Amino acid sequence: MSGFPGYLPDDDGNTAPSRVALVILPGTEDPAELLKRGGITMNWGRTQVRSFKEIRMPQERDTNLLLPPFYLQFLQARFLLRQGEGIPGDLRSGNDSEEVIMVCPTEDLTELANFEGGRFREVASFVETMGETMISRVSSNNVVSAQPGKLYYCLKTARPKAPISLDKASFGMPEEAEMYGFAQNHVGVSHMSPDEMQAFEDCIAELAQLDQNQQMQQLSVFLKLFFEGGFAYHKKHYISSTSSAYLPINVGIAALGTTPAFDGQSGISTGYPYLLKGNMLRFTDSVPVTIGAIRDFSKRHQRYGLCFTRSVFIWEGDDIREGVLNFSSVAPHGGFFYVPETLEKHAKEGGLVYAFGETRETLEAATEASVRSNE
Repeated sequence: MSGFPGYLPDDDGNTAPSRVALVILPGTEDPAELLKRGGITMNWGRTQVRSFKEIRMPQERDTNLLLPPFYLQFLQARFLLRQGEGIPGDLRSGNDSEEVIMVCPTEDLTELANFEGGRFREVASFVETMGETMISRVSSNNVVSAQPGKLYYCLKTARPKAPISLDKASFGMPEEAEMYGFAQNHVGVSHMSPDEMQAFEDCIAELAQLDQNQQMQQLSVFLKLFFEGGFAYHKKHYISSTSSAYLPINVGIAALGTTPAFDGQSGISTGYPYLLKGNMLRFTDSVPVTIGAIRDFSKRHQRYGLCFTRSVFIWEGDDIREGVLNFSSVAPHGGFFYVPETLEKHAKEGGLVYAFGETRETLEAATEASVRSNE
């Protein structure tokens, strides 16, 4: 079967067909081991398959493409919706699985605008322009309440949430969190000029260094989420004790920083990126990369998104005649993916996946051990 024009060949020189299935596997066993031992049966059209062949994706072994460890920096309570506080349903795209809500007191933006030096006033003005006034539902006796001192911001989330497979306490995740997803940066960021983007980068960096001003340090986390996006953590509120249906409730939103938020905090590490074909990464689940240092890595670092925990790619190759499907599992604990700036370039050049939990040292040690065993 011929592949889509421009897609990258795998290690065996085959071009992957355009029909690639993304599957999220249940349980806790390593996804690759589960498939290789025939622990999953897949009905591929009219063919029932229990044999799977792992295809190793190539890696870009370039130290210039390595990402630093990232540490979760959670929004403080004053930037979140309070208990019993909400946004009318007709003003939202859905529940917390569709978008998460951040709140910003206008007094913070006023203080930011009055800060001396830098371009704080410009950043404060942009953020305030994108905000919406907190408002209640209209009550049964036609009364509605507004909070002009608070603005709210909706961050779209990308696709269904993934289960958490890392130790919550060591990474600083809420203990009640059961799943997480990618909270995309605010939609207004896509319409920023390069000069405005630089102003936000400079402003966030300067605020993060204000050790004596906790209010502005906390605001820098809000601005990072607005500008860069981050992770949204949810718990499941089951509709009833006998139902599997649940309502996702947000319990925390975290930006990604390069310094620990508390002593002993574990960082989210990644190793060398895997090079995947364009049809394996959903371009429409990505947003522009706003961190200039990362955007300058390569032509494939222009947009980014989140890979889901325990997800595998499955497709058919020549072995389908013998009842064997190809698969690839590059990020069992999830990861970031990066793609080019346009859909056309994405289809031709593919994208890069940085797997959570991997390190450069671990990957290099594994390669050296494999080489020695073959000598």
